[in-house]
Amino acid sequence: MQEFTHSDIICEISGESARKKIIKLKKSGLKTEPAFAKYFNLKGDPFDELLKLSRLNKEKLILFLKEKNCGENNA
Repeated sequence: MQEFTHSDIICEISGESARKKIIKLKKSGLKTEPAFAKYFNLKGDPFDELLKLSRLNKEKLILFLKEKNCGENNA
């Protein structure tokens, strides 16, 4: 059984374009958390900010991503 991380769920909700851009940031040398923080324009410590996101349920996470204008289903 495959275990999904919160970053997997964020990428699933945000869509393929977001995932590719985050991968590009990682390939440029950023670690995972700083890449997510940069992409989503999160302020503060990237690890703390992603930890806060990981505590959101899926519905609240979708709302957060819509506010950030991310996600393929945020029309």
